[in-house]
Amino acid sequence: MLVKLHTAVLIPGTPAVPGYPETPARPGYTVCGPSTDGEWREVCSTVLLPLADGAIVLPPGVTNYEVISVDGIPLVSFYICRTEWVPAPGSGQTQCTDYPPQEYRPGKLPTPAVPARIEYQVELGWTAGANSEQALDGDVRCQFDMPAVVGVAVGLIPDIEGDVTNLDRLPHALYFFQDATARPRVAVMESGRLASADMPYAAGDVFDIRRVGGQVEYLHNGGRVHVSASVSIGPVRVGCALWASGDNIP
Repeated sequence: MLVKLHTAVLIPGTPAVPGYPETPARPGYTVCGPSTDGEWREVCSTVLLPLADGAIVLPPGVTNYEVISVDGIPLVSFYICRTEWVPAPGSGQTQCTDYPPQEYRPGKLPTPAVPARIEYQVELGWTAGANSEQALDGDVRCQFDMPAVVGVAVGLIPDIEGDVTNLDRLPHALYFFQDATARPRVAVMESGRLASADMPYAAGDVFDIRRVGGQVEYLHNGGRVHVSASVSIGPVRVGCALWASGDNIP
């Protein structure tokens, strides 16, 4: 069986989009207060502490020290650094900050990520076809049954190379299609042109294209429906072209 396949199309995925809560409307306002400008600075100094009952007691983290005597009093001397907040000049004066009004914004639910996927779409057009591997000369006969299809042309072609999707290359063929109400129809097609009136057929009907003594005739379920006015000579193959994805020739 020869089948025209569907076209595989990659649909890219989309990343997740976070949501956000509702933002209520709010009028503008002003906040005033003392200025707190300044900076943190490291301040180091020497500290003298008396001995506590003859014992040396130091703040945590202090390891370097010495015992000195001031006016006959023994003291522990050590150097320590600390961080202090140093206000900027003018700090403490009243400073006001204006906040603009805020418009209402509705909240939005988060959107989950969507993975990429492959969709199979119907392809329309004479973009698929084939030739038989075998070529025959003399009196020949091509017989086949046909399902309901959107568009298929099949018949005898000269034993030459060519575009398998070109209907003009089919000098003696049958053209299968559907009418406006999707009923199967068939007509004789020769070199891309209709050579007979179309007629109804049912899926599974048997068709013959025969060449005897150079004359070509067409049969439907054993009954002759048309005799070609053009002569066929030389080796021939069976050629076909398909219009829509899913169209096939058994």
